Amino acid sequence: MAKKDLLPLGAFLSPPFVACALMLGGAAAGLQPAVKALVRHYSKQSISLRRPLDEFDAARLASFRVVTGGTAFDVAVSDDVGTDDALRLVVEKKGAATEGRRELDTLLFVTYYNDPRDTIPHTPEVCYRQDGATVNAITPVYLDVDGIDPTGPKRIKARLLDLEQAGLREVLIYVFCSNGRFYDDRLWVRMALGMPGDGYTYFSKIEVLTACPPGESFADAVQRCKLLLREALPILTEHFPANDDLKRP
Repeated sequence: MAKKDLLPLGAFLSPPFVACALMLGGAAAGLQPAVKALVRHYSKQSISLRRPLDEFDAARLASFRVVTGGTAFDVAVSDDVGTDDALRLVVEKKGAATEGRRELDTLLFVTYYNDPRDTIPHTPEVCYRQDGATVNAITPVYLDVDGIDPTGPKRIKARLLDLEQAGLREVLIYVFCSNGRFYDDRLWVRMALGMPGDGYTYFSKIEVLTACPPGESFADAVQRCKLLLREALPILTEHFPANDDLKRP
């Protein structure tokens, strides 16, 4: 560049240039604290259950009662679930046709997480495949649930798995609950966890599992799982944090 093309020193000392330089410098100096303040304000915090899951009142299940022994389901909670807030409860459907028939027992399995950075690695279709089960089909299923919305029955979309393991066909239905809303896909839960809004966050995975033994139709096993889920969800939501407690302080 020729010497005559260079800006004179006086141009850098002109009031407009100095004013712009001061504004840019001030903006740069204040940007990082401002970003940190925004992160602090909009970051979500963890929140505990209102009531421990081991206090789940199974006596309120209208159509089921607890099985205390002899069941094929393991009620111990594995460390692999990644939380201490978990419930594994085995029930049988009331009635002469089902009571005492251990092959028709149904498992209610609930886990609760409150880490806002959780990526939700555990989903039944993944876990059961890792354990050697075959997932024959995955389909949506809809339930009309009373007692979780003051305006009336709430229609919930859940996910139905047609499983086969050790030569036995099984039905599994699961749904996520995050900040009072229900999702059948963990991607939607991840989005809900990351969206601004509430100051506190949690999610829970609720699943029910039952066998479909020889002589019983797959549809009957599905209905048993749907019934248990419909009756369990209103009780479980009383354990989850209240919506008002999730609001940003």
